[in-house]
Amino acid sequence: AKGSLLKVAAGLKSVSLCMGHAPAETIGKAAAVVVARPMTASAMSDANAPGLSPSLATVTILKGMIGAGILSIPLVFGKVGPSLAVPGYLVVSAICGFSVWRLITCKALLSQQDDPASEGEDEEVEERMELKDFGLGPLALVGGKVLGMPGLLLAGFGIIVSQLGFCVAYLDVIITTLRSPSLLGDGVSPFYYRVVLALVLGAGSLVRTLGTLAKISALALSVYAYLLIALVHWGIVQMMNGQAPPAQDVWKKLDMTGLGSWLGTCIFAQEAIVVSQYVYDDMKLKHHTEFLPVLTSSFAICAVLSCFIGGFGYASYGDSLKAEFYLNFPADSLDLQIAEVVLCLVLLPSFLIQMYPVACFVDELCSFLHPSLNGASDSESESFLNESHLISSLTPIFGRWFIVLLCSVLAAVLPDLDCVAGYSGSFAMSLIGFFLPPLCHMRLMSGKQSKFDWFMDIFLLLVGVAAVVLGIMNTSCS
Repeated sequence: AKGSLLKVAAGLKSVSLCMGHAPAETIGKAAAVVVARPMTASAMSDANAPGLSPSLATVTILKGMIGAGILSIPLVFGKVGPSLAVPGYLVVSAICGFSVWRLITCKALLSQQDDPASEGEDEEVEERMELKDFGLGPLALVGGKVLGMPGLLLAGFGIIVSQLGFCVAYLDVIITTLRSPSLLGDGVSPFYYRVVLALVLGAGSLVRTLGTLAKISALALSVYAYLLIALVHWGIVQMMNGQAPPAQDVWKKLDMTGLGSWLGTCIFAQEAIVVSQYVYDDMKLKHHTEFLPVLTSSFAICAVLSCFIGGFGYASYGDSLKAEFYLNFPADSLDLQIAEVVLCLVLLPSFLIQMYPVACFVDELCSFLHPSLNGASDSESESFLNESHLISSLTPIFGRWFIVLLCSVLAAVLPDLDCVAGYSGSFAMSLIGFFLPPLCHMRLMSGKQSKFDWFMDIFLLLVGVAAVVLGIMNTSCS
């Protein structure tokens, strides 16, 4: 029996672990490796568990949109002027929301096309879609399923680069906050801050489950709410003391040279196309149209909050605004010190969550580089399996440490939050937000679209082209 198990195990390929995957198990004395299937959106929650409620779904999407990018909204609003930035942001928000809905529609069309006639076909379809996941989640599944390898590459590149952009932005915010006069100051070289931060995040990247990290990261919403209250308080103080710029100068300003940076940051600050796919799957809805109220309310709330923060922040501080608006608060204020400390703490687990899709991709990539178990003899199989399991366990660890190191280097090269948000939003996030949804929809419909659908698909593509061109041309890094 032992020899038979070893022969079976010798024909299996060990798949490296991904955060949240079931650990590899040993089969009896033979120590045979059980192949862990990659986690898909449907496997993220128990199949028998109730779906995510609309209220929790709305909060989850809001958490995906309200992040580090919103801290630089007042600065980029001032680059073009609030008279253009405020209504423009509402338009961009509506376009981003529609792009998410377009992709949800594609998922619904795929579900109809992949509805099998038998259970065997169902397993075959599921397996085929899992093979196109590569650890990148439902967005890559849709792109690969509809457009083949080009769609998978487009989705994969956009997801990886955009998530790395989030991670770099978080590091920039943490370093800038730590070096503020109200905390540690700039007496120590930022290099030492980055080394310590990299060690902490490298150790945290070894956490396999997302449950604990997600609960801690949820505190970030309360921190951003606290910063909003502080902005209103100190903004009113600015206006009462006559230190705010004249209202007519604020609302008359119009500068088109900052349009690219403004557009990229607006997309970066609210694009939730990745997290929306997971939320949609976890809601387990009978019909995809039931997701529309959740999506609409989420984007509407985020758009109103962002417009208020951008307009009010610039009206309070004018052109003296710093990259993160809370750095304009008085350095000796207690609320600023509390907000800075808590913000740094919640951004650490937020970094790890944003790194999750990239870590899963690296783990899947490591599985391809792992030596195959084929060809091992009975006498060599047991030691070979032990060695292979050791390698398969260590390789993902080095992969995650490499991601942390890469983000740390990029954050040192690009320490400007406005720069990171501009390039990541206008380039990477535009690919998965404005190119992938219309291309998938046009392919799925195959000429059966209405004139309105054709117009909206082409419109999304044009917006994507404009975002990429303006972002690359006008975004500047200090």
